[in-house]
Amino acid sequence: MFADAHCDTITRILDSKQSLYENDGHVDIKRMKDCCLQYFAIFIHPKYNPFDRFVEGINKFYEVYDEKYLKLILNAEDLGQKTGALLTIEGGSAIEGTIEKLQYAYQRGVRCMTVKWNGDNQLANDDGLTPFGKSVIKEMNKMKMIIDVSHLSDKGFYDVMDITDSPVMASHSNCRALCGHKRNLTDHQIKEIINCKGFIGLNFYPDFLCEGEATVDDILRHACHILDLGGEDVLGFGSDFDGVDRLPKDILGIQNMNNVTVQFCKTELSQQQLNKVFYGNLCNFTKQILKK
Repeated sequence: MFADAHCDTITRILDSKQSLYENDGHVDIKRMKDCCLQYFAIFIHPKYNPFDRFVEGINKFYEVYDEKYLKLILNAEDLGQKTGALLTIEGGSAIEGTIEKLQYAYQRGVRCMTVKWNGDNQLANDDGLTPFGKSVIKEMNKMKMIIDVSHLSDKGFYDVMDITDSPVMASHSNCRALCGHKRNLTDHQIKEIINCKGFIGLNFYPDFLCEGEATVDDILRHACHILDLGGEDVLGFGSDFDGVDRLPKDILGIQNMNNVTVQFCKTELSQQQLNKVFYGNLCNFTKQILKK
């Protein structure tokens, strides 16, 4: 069993006009039998009108959502029933500079938002959070909405940490000490997330894992680094399935998550530690933020 904090499948099937039940991408319901919780992101590419694109994405989710297979996660009590599906926005540009549109997203079932994607928006830029962005973080705290710091600049990350009174997640980010890409987290940032009892999801995109072709061992290498920093209670997966054009060798999609978990099982980690990484930490983090 495993849980995953980030995939872009809804956006992919919106564009490809395919089904969530079965498609030729990385994730579909037929291949999710071992998944207990999947965060589904609605990705807002800058080429679209942000709010309109979000509405298209959320409408697509409800068009393909099937309660026979998935349980939409709206609060902590929804976890543990079937495979959980939690809706997220990847890119705060979707709310177009208004708290009202953030509240609309919440009303439509969104429970997590990545503050920014690549490039600036009304919430954040390379210099950190804007005044509006700071007000959004406070509002998300009030709404018990999950704050995702993946994609933020270093300054933006620390602005969030200074403001939030809730734990945060980096849904799909790796270790900069092992792979120097700016999308990855520094050791100090990892420790900040550990200290706030947040969550870090390992990203499977090869460019964030190593130089050249990546393997499952590279995912494990980043996991071990976070564990060495004290991250046993915050570490999990944030694959970025359907959001990347390449994956590590031996991973074609969600059906190959067993290739990842089997490799982790070869380590000296106890079964309790493995269960935390595979699904426990993400489920517990989600419950912690969404509980009434």
